[in-house]
Amino acid sequence: MKLWAFGIILVWSALAVGCSDREAVTAPGDDVTTLPPDPDGMPLPGAPEGNALDSVVSLAPSPVSDAELDGSRMTTRIRAVLAPDATVGDVNRVLEENGAAIVSMGAGSPIVVLVVDPVATEEDAQALATTLADTDPFLAAFPGRTFGTSAAIDGTPGRAVGGPVGPAGRAATATTNAATKAAATKTAATTATTTAATTMAAHAAAPNLTAMSISLPGGWDANAEVPMRTSN
Repeated sequence: MKLWAFGIILVWSALAVGCSDREAVTAPGDDVTTLPPDPDGMPLPGAPEGNALDSVVSLAPSPVSDAELDGSRMTTRIRAVLAPDATVGDVNRVLEENGAAIVSMGAGSPIVVLVVDPVATEEDAQALATTLADTDPFLAAFPGRTFGTSAAIDGTPGRAVGGPVGPAGRAATATTNAATKAAATKTAATTATTTAATTMAAHAAAPNLTAMSISLPGGWDANAEVPMRTSN
């Protein structure tokens, strides 16, 4: 089993973004110039032969509605990790083949959030994630989820739907996460959040799943069972 995506640390770069006829904006308190939200998603910009990671720009997330939530799972979101050698053309080909588009990404980050047609069941969501993870342009993929006690915007854990974005929102999230982790440490040998532990236990018996900890945009950490690419 390949663990290419294990321990990924995202580095946010303060890069100016220009893409087609979109108007770039800078979110208050943020250093990265960001494209406005696009609920329908977009392909990865750039020349087809260009490196995918080098072509990633900052695209602000689009909120999910209550109708798109099935418990902690967001039925219209998949998170995916780009392979370092993927090309723009390869990524966009796979996205088109699977009816997906990029609805959130950050310059310098290999993680992209995809918008897909609503996926009714957990099994179907895992199957779609595994399909993406088994393609060359992606190292891993997993269903979009909410984390902790708050809902999420576009698959970014810990941020409430319609809630504050930027430093204030991140500060509130950090406080909530810190309290959750402090409570979790009361259980011996527990270093993950309660949500992470529950998720890992629920999927422990599932095939082709490997636990991994990754850093997500904005500095949030999420522990999840991630469908990984396998090799024979």
